Amino acid sequence: MGMKRFSAAVVMLIALGFGALNAQIGGLSASKLAVINTETVPRFTIEFEPSFFFGYSSRYWDHAGQSKSLFKNTDSLQVNSEMDFRFTYGLTEHWEAGFTLPSDVAFINVGSKYRFLEKEKYSLAILNGINLPLGNHVYHITNRRHSRNEYDANLLLGLATTYQFNKKFSVDLNSVFQGHLNRGFSHVAEHADVFFNTDFGYYFIEGFQGIIGFYLSRTRDGLYSGNAKKLTINPGFTVEKARHFIAVMNFPIDVWGRNSESRAGVGFALTIWIN
Repeated sequence: MGMKRFSAAVVMLIALGFGALNAQIGGLSASKLAVINTETVPRFTIEFEPSFFFGYSSRYWDHAGQSKSLFKNTDSLQVNSEMDFRFTYGLTEHWEAGFTLPSDVAFINVGSKYRFLEKEKYSLAILNGINLPLGNHVYHITNRRHSRNEYDANLLLGLATTYQFNKKFSVDLNSVFQGHLNRGFSHVAEHADVFFNTDFGYYFIEGFQGIIGFYLSRTRDGLYSGNAKKLTINPGFTVEKARHFIAVMNFPIDVWGRNSESRAGVGFALTIWIN
């Protein structure tokens, strides 16, 4: 496992809708920032991760991709902060499962990861999960099928790939499909969101990994009617202190979009192992 056993700051970004990050399957470990890798938590080990995110926004992209102000006056700023907790358990040598909860317990993200192929330089894992609302919403029962946030349970299915160029340089890639259940099972595929995420990591010195991530998303929950598209760049780094803890910092920024909000922020996570 060694230095590759890293967790991610992704959980703190889920609730804030940061482009591709808002679709990550919850409760799973990662090796860099926001992209789940193929490695799993050691068997019978619990990985606990509290995380914090601070983000802000003052602009959005319209249907044509033009950047515009969110507010009538230019001195306004929308600010968000979030704290989340992730628990992941190693079921077998190749299989882990876990869940993520925000501090207000408004929803729960449950997921599992199973590594089914492992070669010298690359490996593959299947990802699946479900996101369920728990509360802190106004529910309009008669209008549930036309709601994006109310009663909106999601099913997620994805594929994780890890490629090791050498001992210092590696890349993790995810393809994730998210189906919304509020319209019924027959409409899951028709209204699915699609996400393609990539994290590149390089160890400059032992225990310190510099990372850059690129996340592309297409979702049906645009600011206005129609789909939303977004490209997010996420630079950051991880610091490992033996097997005691892992510290993760990242600085995501949305650089392109259509029918979506433009955000930037900073995140921090601390990973702890419990045998």
